[in-house]
Amino acid sequence: MKRCTLYLKEHNLLRQELQGLKECQLRFLTLSVTVTALLLGYIAHSNPGSSGNTYYLFPLVIVIPSWWIFFDKAKSISRIVGYYRNLEDLILQDDSDLQFDGWENALERFRKQQHKKSSRHDIGWGKKLSRLLTTHRYLSVGFATFLVLSAICIIMSKPSLSLDLSFQQVCYYLSLTIVIFSFGYILLLITQLMWGKHSYESNYYFWRVDILGRKLPDD
Repeated sequence: MKRCTLYLKEHNLLRQELQGLKECQLRFLTLSVTVTALLLGYIAHSNPGSSGNTYYLFPLVIVIPSWWIFFDKAKSISRIVGYYRNLEDLILQDDSDLQFDGWENALERFRKQQHKKSSRHDIGWGKKLSRLLTTHRYLSVGFATFLVLSAICIIMSKPSLSLDLSFQQVCYYLSLTIVIFSFGYILLLITQLMWGKHSYESNYYFWRVDILGRKLPDD
């Protein structure tokens, strides 16, 4: 009974942490949309002329870091959900075979073993598509939102063609490179969050087998 009370206490704390992470994601997404709309609107209204196109890149200072942070928080959410599900197994089944040392101790072991982690739960393409359109819809919407905001800034700041490399062109091509790199990296991260090593299923089984010390039911 004492251990069950401990499980329930940690269960509630992790639920609060999950809620905090999701609210953090929403704040970064909202901040990016708001800042981009305000800055682009102000710049367009001021009508700075051709020499002012570089100003349209200013929102990227907020959008790009927010884009990365949004999906870094998604990794944290997936990691907690994997542990959370195992904790629910303990609460519902009083599964004494699972090694329980608390969240922080388990997280330390998780980080030490993470480089060895591989996906333990393969799913078919039908389920992958279904998950893309349902469970992970918020990832798709978040990714599309940040991509569209970045694309708008890049398109509006496009400099005129010239043989001489101007400051405006340097800023434009540097920003374009950063956006393309962010697009590729975060797209890869999304596939890992949905179906790979950062997915809910992979984290669930990794916690269960490698950290909490319990074999899978079909082992």
